[in-house]
Amino acid sequence: MVTTLDEIVALPELGLTVLVPGGGASAAWPAGGGVAGGAASAGGPARAVEWAHGSDLDDPTPFLAPGHLLLTTGRQFDGYGARDYRSYVGRLVAAGVVALGFGTEVVRAGTPAELVAACAAAGLPLLEIPYRTPFIAVARAIADREAAAARERVEWALAVQDALTRAVGRGGLSAAVAAAADALAAEIWVFDADAGVLEHAGRTAHAPHALAGAVGTRDAGHDAGRSAADVAAEVLARGRRARIREPLASGTLLVQTLGASGRHPGAVAVARGEPLDAPAESVVSTLAALAELALEHADDLRAGHRSILQQLFELLREGRVDAVRRAAEVLRIELPSEPLTVVAVPLVALTPAFRDRLERSSSPAGARFAVAHGTHLILLVDGGTAVTERRMLDEALVPAGASTPGGWDELDALVAQARRALDRAEPGRSTGFDELTGDGLLGLLEAGSAPGTATTREFARARLAPLRRTPEGREQLHAADVWLRHNGRWDPAARELGLHRHSLRLRIETLGAALGLALDTFPARAELWALLAASGPTPAPPPPRIR
Repeated sequence: MVTTLDEIVALPELGLTVLVPGGGASAAWPAGGGVAGGAASAGGPARAVEWAHGSDLDDPTPFLAPGHLLLTTGRQFDGYGARDYRSYVGRLVAAGVVALGFGTEVVRAGTPAELVAACAAAGLPLLEIPYRTPFIAVARAIADREAAAARERVEWALAVQDALTRAVGRGGLSAAVAAAADALAAEIWVFDADAGVLEHAGRTAHAPHALAGAVGTRDAGHDAGRSAADVAAEVLARGRRARIREPLASGTLLVQTLGASGRHPGAVAVARGEPLDAPAESVVSTLAALAELALEHADDLRAGHRSILQQLFELLREGRVDAVRRAAEVLRIELPSEPLTVVAVPLVALTPAFRDRLERSSSPAGARFAVAHGTHLILLVDGGTAVTERRMLDEALVPAGASTPGGWDELDALVAQARRALDRAEPGRSTGFDELTGDGLLGLLEAGSAPGTATTREFARARLAPLRRTPEGREQLHAADVWLRHNGRWDPAARELGLHRHSLRLRIETLGAALGLALDTFPARAELWALLAASGPTPAPPPPRIR
């Protein structure tokens, strides 16, 4: 908080009289008018006084700084004419002097009329200081106000820091960020290690939202459009502890990293219309410390969480889906519904922050179960949201492979499919298992065991999986197996199955339509035979009831 000229003039113990106000209209302030006549800054903005300096030099400007109040007894004015007074006042104005105080009854009685006229013409406030008021009293008044303001700011900072600590206990990091934004009248973000927004609160009239607003810099043409997230990402990429400031169009953006050098779990960014003073920056430091503790605690919890998920995943592979579903509810995880899709991502391709984001967030359109398995992160998602998951990974330039939709009883096969598809994936373009098998099983056999190709068993099981999941489909596959063992002859196959040959023909035609195979041709029958042989035995349906 600054001390204004009006506040100094208003102190009755000093007995100051305004001869020329800030607007320069001396007629409004007759000599001896005292404080009752009005404010020193009347007709202009409030003037901040940094310090009071006494000098009787003809040119004291080498010893002055902008914002100083110059005090003089006028000893140097001996022999001055009107032009000399104008030159003297001009030098003070050029040096940024905020006002001139003239001490009377020391060298001469009253204030020189030529000095009043020169100050009025230049717009420099002129104060008359009575003999009973020493110059040191004026300086002490300014220092006392500055000290009181500093104590007030320190007490404010301590109160805000205490409030932030209490807010964390009540509502976590989100509550602390909101409390800090309110206290600082600022917009605040907490970013993760990839500059993704974890927490956000507050709005400022000067600083737009981080993800939409631009950060103004000295080279607006070069940096226009930079967001708070962009600046945070740039600072985090350096891998060193840092606190930087960038100018906004009106105000300042401060970004401070969290954690030790080489391991930054994130950063805090503060956009404020007014510059941050030392007490305000101490509040930011407290918030950064709380955010750092919160993120490190989250890391510890996530490590234990990952261990639990790996154990649940093994139970899923054993077929204990209902037990895992009940346990997942306690962890606030929703298992995807059937048919589910498995997406495999190499762990080495994931930054710690992006992996955390995959593990802790849910797909907008369905459930997700994310678990580390070997060298991969396995995502189990609803079949309908697999496209959304793959698009998100493509945008992050993370290679990924996706299985075909399947049931929980096919989980191991779906994981194998996803890994096989991952072998062909590239950053920015995920691959689905069905993309590897466009030429059918015979094309796959022709490709042999080339690197990145799916195995015949994986392909065959994926192709027949929809049929294996229904009683009708299993009956059709069993009928086709018997029919092909009889070399496609209807009568002996029908007798073995206990069916009329027309019923058997209908089942085969229905199966061919489901698989997209014209089973009245040899290549299609060969494809079907290869599928059945490669996928393994199909459980035989119960024998038909004899009517």
